[in-house]
Amino acid sequence: MHVKILYCTRIFSGIEKSILKKKWNPTGVPTIYKLIEEFDKNLDVSFIFCDKGSNCNHLSEWKGLKNERIFLEGIKSEVFVLSSGGKFVSKLPRKIRNIYRELSHLIFTLIEIKKKNPEIVYFDHANSITAAFVSRFTKIKVVYRLMGIYPSMRNCLNSFSLKNIFYRWCYSSPFNLVICTQDGSGVEPWLKKALSKKTNIEVLLNGVDKNFPNTSQTLINEYFGKLPKDKKTITFIGKLEKYKGCHEFVDAMIEVNKIHDKTVHSLIIGYGNEFDEIFTKIRSNNQLHKFTFIKRLPHQLIHFAHKYSHVYISMNYLGNLSNSNLEAIRNEQCIILPQPDNKTGIDTITYKILKDSVFWVKRDNANDLIEKVLMIINSDEIRKEKVLKIRSVSEKYLLSWRERINKEISLINNLQ
Repeated sequence: MHVKILYCTRIFSGIEKSILKKKWNPTGVPTIYKLIEEFDKNLDVSFIFCDKGSNCNHLSEWKGLKNERIFLEGIKSEVFVLSSGGKFVSKLPRKIRNIYRELSHLIFTLIEIKKKNPEIVYFDHANSITAAFVSRFTKIKVVYRLMGIYPSMRNCLNSFSLKNIFYRWCYSSPFNLVICTQDGSGVEPWLKKALSKKTNIEVLLNGVDKNFPNTSQTLINEYFGKLPKDKKTITFIGKLEKYKGCHEFVDAMIEVNKIHDKTVHSLIIGYGNEFDEIFTKIRSNNQLHKFTFIKRLPHQLIHFAHKYSHVYISMNYLGNLSNSNLEAIRNEQCIILPQPDNKTGIDTITYKILKDSVFWVKRDNANDLIEKVLMIINSDEIRKEKVLKIRSVSEKYLLSWRERINKEISLINNLQ
């Protein structure tokens, strides 16, 4: 007998195009879209996709002011899209706009719960307020889903503003189950402090697959054909945002190139707000020929990015067990990561899992990163030693996406 579920999530950028075109073709956020697909296939589920305004600018005028039920090709279950308010609301002051949006989403969701009488309601962090109200004032079981811990969530616990006091009340609600992604962002200390002591908590690494469908050599060459075969490729994969450490990567590689003029090439896969500044920085150092940029890479080609790379670097400030980094581990890369931050707990679990299978560098220390890169490219033996060690980590800790999604569904089914 299938459990009846109402699934409520914000519209992530990777789902936005699917909503606009009314055809399911998600990109990014595999934790979310793979779960949505599995729910749709095997459970009695209805979906509520919430436009949170600032995150999905193209949807802020979704059908004016209306919430709407849509047919989403590729998803057989009922789908609702909740507007963030449309043109009129967008002209209001930000605080009033946010209050209106959250209140309207709360009311609509409560009405749907009354109509459908689900056994379980599943909420993401963007719907914390609604999740809290349903958990506290109804008898329906609530699953609350966190995708790691953000700085604003950490700051919330130490602030006495009315907004943060209210959010602490939301976080401490009597949820039946909290599922949190283990992304290295220091989740354990936050969960212990923020959540009710009676809440069941599960912290899970994301899944990662190694084998992708057969890919044509033409497509592979389109993205990687111009990489120099006689140089060692150093790779960065991720959004080009400051918190991802993209500037540290570029600054270090510019200096490495000055020392190893003819032996190193950098591959940057991703796009973001820092692209123009990074591009200008590289150009001003006359090194554009030493960098290859791929703004958007089809996910089935990620294996080849690692195949052509010699070293993978992530300097993410917020945690280094992200999807991109798990893929690097699965593909047995030689990896450089920032040392853990013991104050916040960021990457303490990352260190426990990876230990001596990767190279660790000091946070905010470009010289340390430069030295590590130089050491690696000067010694194939050192690099190969790390590759062997990362292989054992991959075998011990990483699940396929199928195994990972099945684990989450099992947790939800056990709530019955």
